[in-house]
Amino acid sequence: MSSFSERHAPKAAAGLDALESPLKPARPDSLHQPQPRRQPALATILRLPTLSQTSNVEDWLTSLDQDRQQHSKSDSHLPRISRFFQSTRILSELESELPKEPTSPDLPSGTSMDSRATSPLVADPMYRERNLVFNNIHIHGIGKTLPEHVQRLVDDMFKERQSPEPEVEDIRNDTALNSLRGDDGSESAVTKYFKRDIFEDPQFSRRLKGLMMTEAVYPMRKEHVPSSYDPDISLPVSQPKPDILYGYLGEAFTSRQQRQFMTMNSTEYTANSQRLIYPFLLVELKGDGPGATAGSLWVATNQCLGGVATCINMAEKLNRYIEQLPVSTVSPVDTTVFSIAMNGIVASLLVSWKEGDGSGEVYNTQEIKWLLFDPEGYLLFRRFVRNVLEWGRGRRRAQIGALLDAVQEESRKKRKLDAMSQDAIKRDSKRSRK
Repeated sequence: MSSFSERHAPKAAAGLDALESPLKPARPDSLHQPQPRRQPALATILRLPTLSQTSNVEDWLTSLDQDRQQHSKSDSHLPRISRFFQSTRILSELESELPKEPTSPDLPSGTSMDSRATSPLVADPMYRERNLVFNNIHIHGIGKTLPEHVQRLVDDMFKERQSPEPEVEDIRNDTALNSLRGDDGSESAVTKYFKRDIFEDPQFSRRLKGLMMTEAVYPMRKEHVPSSYDPDISLPVSQPKPDILYGYLGEAFTSRQQRQFMTMNSTEYTANSQRLIYPFLLVELKGDGPGATAGSLWVATNQCLGGVATCINMAEKLNRYIEQLPVSTVSPVDTTVFSIAMNGIVASLLVSWKEGDGSGEVYNTQEIKWLLFDPEGYLLFRRFVRNVLEWGRGRRRAQIGALLDAVQEESRKKRKLDAMSQDAIKRDSKRSRK
C-alpha cells in the first residue's frame, strides 16, 4: 500500500488544489468501502474546476481504479466517480459553445449611472420639438428680445462685483482648467474643478448662508414637473435630476415664515427629498474628452429646459396664495430662473420665465451668452454665477419671505375673526337661556 502512496499522492495533490475530493483519503494500511454520497447537484457541477484540472483528476482516478482492482475485492464507486468527471468535462465543453451574454454599451460621460433611466428621453432627437413643445416649454436663440423685467435682471447678473476677482494671468496659467480642454475633460473632472472654484457648497460658505445645494443623485419631485394632459398623447417631460441645484434651507426664513410652511404640504415647497426650498439656479455638466464618450451640450440644454420649468412651476404655486388675500400690497415672487449647460470648454448661460402667448401660459428659455473659458470668459462666468447666488440669497428670498408673511398675517386675522365670532355666539346663547 505504500507503493500506492508514492505513485499517486503528488498527482492527486496537483489535481485537487481547488476541489474537495469526492473520496475520503485512503489509510496507508488498509482500504475501506467509502460511505455512499449523494449525487452532486447541478449547481455544484457548474462550479467545478476547469477542464485541465478535471483531466488531472481523471488520470488520478483511472490509476486509482487500477490499483483498487489489485488490492481490493470491493467493486463500485470509482467508475461512477470517473463518469461524473466525464460529465463535468462535457458540461464545460457545452458551456464554451453557449452564446455570451451581451454587455451593456459604454455610456457617454454625459450620462451618469444615476441618470441612466432619464437619459434616453432627453437625448431623443425629437424630444425638444415634441415632448417639450407639447408641454409648452420653448427655447429661443440669443437674438430674441427679452421682456423688460427679465432683461433688467439679466443685466444685473453681469455687473462687476465689489470683491476682488482672479488675475487674468493666473487664469491663463491654471493647469487644472487648461487640462479640461485636453485629455482630462471628463464629466467627473469638469465637475470636480468647477465645484471647487465656481459652484460653492453653501454649507462651507458664510457668504451663502441660508442657501442649499443638492446634486445629481436627487431627482426633482414629479408633482412639480410640467404636464399637459391629453388622453391620446403621451409626451412627458423627463423627470429632472440636475447635476447642481441651488435653493434654500428652511432656516433661511424667519420663524413666522416657517410657520406658514408648516401649514403647507412639505412637497409643495420642497424640490426634492433633501427638502431644498424654491430653487432658482440649475446646472448641467458634461464631459468633452477624446473618443465616443464625450457628453452633449444639446442634451444638457434639454435637461435644463425641463428643470427650470419645474422650478418656475414651484414659484407659480406659491404666488397663487396671493389670490387668497382679500386685499394685499405684497408683490408676486419673481419666477425667473437661471440655468447653465456646460463642459470644460464652454458654458451656455440661460434665463427662463413664464408668460402668456395668447393661447395659454408658456415656459420660455433664452440663451443669454455663450462663453469660452479663456481668461475673459472665465471671469465673466464667475461673476455671473456669484451674482445669481447673491440675488437668490438676497432679493428673491426677501420676496418669498414677504409673501409668506402676508399669507401668515391673513391667517392670523382670520383666526382672530373666527374667535371673535365664536365669542359672540356664546354670549348670544347665554342671553337666550336667561
